[in-house]
Amino acid sequence: MKDAAGKIQREGKIGSTRHELDVWIKTLPQPRTIAMEATIFTGGFTIICFPMQRR
Repeated sequence: MKDAAGKIQREGKIGSTRHELDVWIKTLPQPRTIAMEATIFTGGFTIICFPMQRR
């Protein structure tokens, strides 16, 4: 995870289930912006994450 200046703040691995992503996202400071490199998995990830940003 990098901050707005590009400095690495945290490194690690997380699972890709809805529950694991929800738990991880709740640990991030607010306000938060989430970006992801485009991959074959990006569509599924955004379906899970975009509703979470409104919480």
